[in-house]
Amino acid sequence: MKKHICSRLSLMLVMGLAFISLLSAEETTAPRKLLTDSQSYEKAEKSLVNYFQNDFMKSQDFIDTFGEVTWADIADGVTDSIDITRDRETEDTLKNHRFYLVGYIWDLYTEIELDDATGEVKNIHIDLDQ
Repeated sequence: MKKHICSRLSLMLVMGLAFISLLSAEETTAPRKLLTDSQSYEKAEKSLVNYFQNDFMKSQDFIDTFGEVTWADIADGVTDSIDITRDRETEDTLKNHRFYLVGYIWDLYTEIELDDATGEVKNIHIDLDQ
């Protein structure tokens, strides 16, 4: 009887450790990264310029703040002004498999969020209220 109880306890211990190991592996397994950091930066910058030109400039908030301007009037100033860096603090805090970049475009505070595995841009925010 004593041997049977010890066997059961050993089996339960082994199963418990295996379960804990499985949970730990799920928490620490990151998705496969398809893009390098430099490719992610490049994709973010292209997406940011596209968003600025095709969406942000056409927003009522932009027009109310800067008036009616054309892309030709400001294109060089906008593309030359991009200054973004990786925000590892946000990544470490959220742990949601996102690549975060913060900085400035045309002297406006900017945040960009990309999927860490695919590089797909999930969100771009340009702040007019500096």
